[in-house]
Amino acid sequence: MKLLFRAVCCAVIISCLLSLTGFGAACQDIGDNVLRLHILANSDSESDQELKLKVRDGITEYMSESTIAAMVCPSKGNGNAHS
Repeated sequence: MKLLFRAVCCAVIISCLLSLTGFGAACQDIGDNVLRLHILANSDSESDQELKLKVRDGITEYMSESTIAAMVCPSKGNGNAHS
């Protein structure tokens, strides 16, 4: 019984380690293609939180438009968002 328990524990540990290795590689691939934006509000007040969301939405819209423009007209895109 102890041998079976040890074998199952080893199998679970090995499975976890192998799955985490693949997960780390997938996260690295995603990280190479994603821009993470973190916007902080001045406080937890409703007005500050609303302003934070408006800023987030404005930046997201601007970045989406810039990305679409760069895809449609690649000669105008030089990697600088202000081009």
